[in-house]
Amino acid sequence: MVISPDEAVLRAAEEGITAYLEDQHRHGKIDQGLFDKALRNVIANMTTWLGDDNIDRLSPNLKDGIRDAVGEERWAVLTEVFVDEIAFGTAGIRGKAAMTDPELRRLNDEGIDARILKGPNTLNNIVLLLKSAGVARYAVAMGLQSVVIGFDSRVQGQEFAHLIARLFLANGLKIFLFDEACPYPEMVFGISHLKADLGILVSASHNDRRYNGYKLSAGTGSQFEPAERKVIYEDYIRKMTTSDIRLIELSEAGSSASDPQDPFDTNNKLVYLGGDSPLDGVDYHSRPLIDLHKIHLDQVKRFIIDKPMVSAWAATVPIGYCAYHGAGRKAIPRLL
Repeated sequence: MVISPDEAVLRAAEEGITAYLEDQHRHGKIDQGLFDKALRNVIANMTTWLGDDNIDRLSPNLKDGIRDAVGEERWAVLTEVFVDEIAFGTAGIRGKAAMTDPELRRLNDEGIDARILKGPNTLNNIVLLLKSAGVARYAVAMGLQSVVIGFDSRVQGQEFAHLIARLFLANGLKIFLFDEACPYPEMVFGISHLKADLGILVSASHNDRRYNGYKLSAGTGSQFEPAERKVIYEDYIRKMTTSDIRLIELSEAGSSASDPQDPFDTNNKLVYLGGDSPLDGVDYHSRPLIDLHKIHLDQVKRFIIDKPMVSAWAATVPIGYCAYHGAGRKAIPRLL
């Protein structure tokens, strides 16, 4: 009997991971529950991912990243990557986009299809597409029409945001897409100001540099209520498979608009959000740009109660500021 290359990979993985788990369990480093769960899930999930033909279409290098990890006998990391799937939590999803700093550098250098280890328990292009496909199907079912999408400065945050935008566009929704890293408050302000129905910020908040994810906001700018989150997950996200993922290029969006520069033309499906002029190095695909930075700035200034006092003392007040993951690197100095 001829054994296919991936059958050999899976046999090696099963042997190595089983031995690793038994050793960890024997020395009390993992409890019985995790031991049983890992034996049940890791190889089963790896088999599913290696056998999924749609992954070849969506992420040609992904399976090679799994094969590399098996060849390198990274049993502990493979167990973490395949033991479960990223949960849809209170505000969205969050997980490691790279398991190590060298892999994070590869992700930065090679793009979102980098040949690194990915699986259902990491934040990667396939996981983002699966979760977003469920959100998109929910949006269509509920008659929602538009989404604001932003991102922070984490590695490949912009490309992840563009990938999600392509999926929502393929499902017929209108996209308001930030042209550079933005703070969460400006993204949620954009939802209400533009009267959009949803908002997504590609971010992992306070987690370390290896992580990414996204926060999902309702049309109010706040998080979805628990009951609605349950519906989104149970009735839509949980049922998605890679065969449900459809994408179009950003350049294909909104070509039927009667006025390509009117951001509120109903046929113009892609609108950019940023400042008063296009940024160098950003392809806007001849789509319109809304100066949301100024609109947001004007909104924040309305909260200043005693403007003369601020004017009199502002120059004497030293302020230290850390941009953290960079989303406020321009926004906060602009506001101050």
